[in-house]
Amino acid sequence: KRLPASEFSKKQVEKALESLKSIPDRDIRTSPDIEQRLFLTAVCKKCTEEKEAKERAEAEARREERQQAAAEAEAALGPPERISATLAERP
Repeated sequence: KRLPASEFSKKQVEKALESLKSIPDRDIRTSPDIEQRLFLTAVCKKCTEEKEAKERAEAEARREERQQAAAEAEAALGPPERISATLAERP
């Protein structure tokens, strides 16, 4: 699918344009008869935002699951037992 540069983040566009300058086997011929085409792959802003939102939701779910497991473990164990110790002499 062909998308305009506005569909991508500025950082991604700048990185792609910079990489075009450093193509090692780039055709340097210039002539009106020579047609040049470059194809780049990138992830659009919309897809990136959807992916980040999904990852945040999954991370939040894992965090809540860990907190719930910790709370259940704490409730099952109850409060810690208090032990007092006295020493006959100072070490």
